[in-house]
Amino acid sequence: MTVKTLIQKPKPNLLRQFANFTRTTAGLEKTCRLIQSLAQLAIELDITPGSTTTAQWQTARSQIALTFKFWFYSLALSVIGAVWGLLSTSSSSASSKTGSDEKKNKKKNAEKTVSNTDDSQTKAQRTALMKRIVVDGCDLLIPGVFVGWMQVSVLMIGVTMVISTVVSGGDAWVKAQG
Repeated sequence: MTVKTLIQKPKPNLLRQFANFTRTTAGLEKTCRLIQSLAQLAIELDITPGSTTTAQWQTARSQIALTFKFWFYSLALSVIGAVWGLLSTSSSSASSKTGSDEKKNKKKNAEKTVSNTDDSQTKAQRTALMKRIVVDGCDLLIPGVFVGWMQVSVLMIGVTMVISTVVSGGDAWVKAQG
C-alpha cells in the first residue's frame, strides 16, 4: 500500500501575489482603474480646492483615463447580453424544473444527482452574469459622463469605479494566483 504525501506549495507573500496579479491583462487593467477611481475620489473630497495636490490628482486621472464612445457601446452591449443571458437561464431553469417535477415519480435517485449538478451550474452561470451586469453597469457611467450623455456627479463615478474594480478584481486576483 502506498501513501501519497500531499506537498503544498507555500502561499506566495502579498507582494508576489500582487506581481502575479498585475502581470495579467485583467489585473493590470483593474489596478489602473482602481488608481483612476481613487484619484477621482481624492479630487472630489479634497477640502482645499485649487491646491497643487488637486491639480496633481487631476493630471493623474486624465493620463490614466480611456477614450470612452466605443467603450460606452461595448459596455452597453455587454450589459444587454448579460441581461439576456440571465433571462435565458432563468426561463430554461424554470422549464427544466417543471419537467423534473413530473419525472420525479418516474426516475431514480441517480437522475436527481444529475439535476442537482445542473442546478449548481445554472446558479454559477447566473452569479457570473449578475456580476457582469453590476460591473459593466457601473463602468457604463464613466464613458457616458465623459461624452456628455449622462449627468452624474463625479463623486458617484468614483464610487461606482471602486465598486466595479473590487467586484471584478477579486476574480482576476484568484485567476492570477492559480
